[in-house]
Amino acid sequence: MRNAQCTWMFEPRPQGRRETPHSALRIPHLPFRSMTYQTLLFDVRDGVAVLTINRPDKLNALNDQVVDELAHAAERVATEDAIHGAIITGAGTKAFIAGADIGDLAKQGPFDGKARALRGQAMLRRFETCGKPVIAAVNGYALGGGGASWRWPAISDSRATMPHSASPR
Repeated sequence: MRNAQCTWMFEPRPQGRRETPHSALRIPHLPFRSMTYQTLLFDVRDGVAVLTINRPDKLNALNDQVVDELAHAAERVATEDAIHGAIITGAGTKAFIAGADIGDLAKQGPFDGKARALRGQAMLRRFETCGKPVIAAVNGYALGGGGASWRWPAISDSRATMPHSASPR
């Protein structure tokens, strides 16, 4: 039996009832708790969320708090209808992100390191799959997790360092 012949099996849709798009069924729009950011500036201007990692004294190095706040911000970017895209940048003029916070790394064991890496990957994946354009405005050095991990289009001042971009001498 062809698809066109199966239409008699389905009841017609009631008038005035809006159909739910399939994407709404796959992506849960759960209410999230509001969060006061300590290491992140979050501002929405003309439908664009501007996220500024605000640790210039540490060259915007990523610690657990920054990653948690970025994960929360990624969820906001993905779920808030008023936000149509995002720009991520770092505070100060020296570094976009200087990688992981070495002071925190020195205090952790191997299992902590794996858990930290998985949380960071999940945060980045949420930005990548949010369905909205996300741009990294690289305003200084981009080292470690600040370089290779931010794989979306970048507005750069050309000081970013990535292992795969080095030319042989």
